[in-house]
Amino acid sequence: MYNKIKTYFKKKTTLDKELRLLVSEKKELLDINKELLKRIKDPRTVMETIFNKELKWFDSNEMGFDGQARYYENARSILDSKVFQNVKNKLIATLSQEYLKAHNPDSKTDVTRDCQMTINGIELLVEEFESISKPTK
Repeated sequence: MYNKIKTYFKKKTTLDKELRLLVSEKKELLDINKELLKRIKDPRTVMETIFNKELKWFDSNEMGFDGQARYYENARSILDSKVFQNVKNKLIATLSQEYLKAHNPDSKTDVTRDCQMTINGIELLVEEFESISKPTK
């Protein structure tokens, strides 16, 4: 009987230690989660972490009228450029060809989604250029 009691208290002591470790680990994980939630609110920080490089951009609306006019004209020039259109179309064609080569219905990787998302990114870039409005005085 003494051995059973002794074994019980050893197990209880071990379980108490493990519980304290789990509680401590939970606190650490909650702290990490808070920090990650803060970082997610800033898209620049998230993207810099993913791409492992600094990303810079500015708000063109903060430029003066002349700067906004040049910005608009540059955007129009890019959109109207045959080089830009050709590169955009070539990228989409290359993506489609690579998709057809890599597509395997039995594969666990989602090549279809990857291809669609990349093409969507190209189209989003075009839409971003198109959304730049001509400034008015």
